[in-house]
Amino acid sequence: MAGERRSVISYGVPATSSVNGYNSRLIFKRAKLCENNPEFLEEEEEEDRLSALPDSLLLHILSFLRTKDVARTGFLSRRWKFLWTGLSEFDFRDYNQEIGKICGFINWIGKSLFICRGIYLKKFAVTFYYQDCFASSVNAWIQFVIRNKVEDVSLHLYSSNNNLYKLPQLMFSNSSFINLSLRNCIIAPPATMEWKSLKSLVIEEVELSQSVIGTTLSGCPVLESLKLKGCWGLRLLDINTRSLKELVIESWKDDSATSVLEIFAPYLRLLSITGYWRGTDCPTFRLIGIPSLVRANLVFDRYFSPSFLSEASVENVVNYVRALFGNLKDVKELVLGTWFVQVLSVLKMKGWQLPQYSCKCLTLDAFGHAQSVAGILYMLESSSNLETLVINVKFHPPHEARAAVFDLNCDLLQLKTVKIANIGGQPYPGEPMLKLVQLLLKRAKILEKMVVDVKEFMESSSTGNSSDYLKIAKTVLSYPRASPKAVVQLCY
Repeated sequence: MAGERRSVISYGVPATSSVNGYNSRLIFKRAKLCENNPEFLEEEEEEDRLSALPDSLLLHILSFLRTKDVARTGFLSRRWKFLWTGLSEFDFRDYNQEIGKICGFINWIGKSLFICRGIYLKKFAVTFYYQDCFASSVNAWIQFVIRNKVEDVSLHLYSSNNNLYKLPQLMFSNSSFINLSLRNCIIAPPATMEWKSLKSLVIEEVELSQSVIGTTLSGCPVLESLKLKGCWGLRLLDINTRSLKELVIESWKDDSATSVLEIFAPYLRLLSITGYWRGTDCPTFRLIGIPSLVRANLVFDRYFSPSFLSEASVENVVNYVRALFGNLKDVKELVLGTWFVQVLSVLKMKGWQLPQYSCKCLTLDAFGHAQSVAGILYMLESSSNLETLVINVKFHPPHEARAAVFDLNCDLLQLKTVKIANIGGQPYPGEPMLKLVQLLLKRAKILEKMVVDVKEFMESSSTGNSSDYLKIAKTVLSYPRASPKAVVQLCY
């Protein structure tokens, strides 16, 4: 809606902004001075050019203030007394863990909402350290949200002693919610629930069950995005609704070999699974039905080295990746983390043939060693439709043995754009990734642009210097190019 303004109400220094020469920090200081000195208020009211500005401009200035004292602008003059209540977004934040300071923060929210009762509010967000004694206050905020038909609601509750807030039953029947984000909130809906307008749902740090997810999804007929962060307990995620297009899973917390999350989502278009799993050889999820998937993001913070695993464990990993990749062959945009790239090199050595992929945009995170180069080349050989390739190079662990670099056994007839970030390495700067650069320039027949970025390596490496950069630049620019249109850029 045009003209909507927001305010982040938190403990901290107000942000600085300037509109038509008026500084938001200066407004805050004047407000504090007026609050403590009533006689200054009378002088200010005699001649106050700032207050003569239209409400829309003043609200725009206020929207830049990042402080719990945004309401203190009411002390500037009578003109300002309730002006701040015209802001359409409130974001209350406090990261103190002392009980006294938390109580002060909660009281401040209560006073603010009392003043703002009955006004239009688009967004209401609260972030603080929750304890059970604050449940009644949070309940009151929920009542305010429902009574004022707030569309965007966020409850990010932190806890140092595993206190969880149980959502009240009145919250599960609301047609105003459009975006809802819940952290450390117990979701126990009735047999039927109604979030008829909800399009985006984020659930963080809580145990889930099949019945809870099933009831939630059935009560959200227009839900488009579901994000689960740091959750656990679920075994089957059955998403059989046509409206849901995006599923994001971050840091799934079930680690045992039997705690596998199966995902069935025939209408899903975007899937992102990231994080770290412990205690098992393979990721704790399985795709069993995602035929409509267009974009997949699979990035795991896990290192894979066959030399540290038993033969049976390596075989389990290989079989897992083979089955997973069979579900990804029609994906147009694919992002894979270091774990997958390392496993690909093992698949190559075992002689398993990857299926041909429809992928047009491929992003790979890879360690800067020859084993990863082999995995990348193996993936490229099955990506005949590839148009854009992005490789983010990570530094390899020092104990990793270097393997032979495989050749690229096909031309890349559709590849137009390549970006390789963070090329580096010792003892020869840029190796072995420079071998990959050479092969790409040799095989990409219609390549238009290649960007080789060494900035991060040069800044973070204790040995990185201008001579290393010159060596890399000289080497890259000496490689022959199959495409007459290819432009190579080196960033430092």
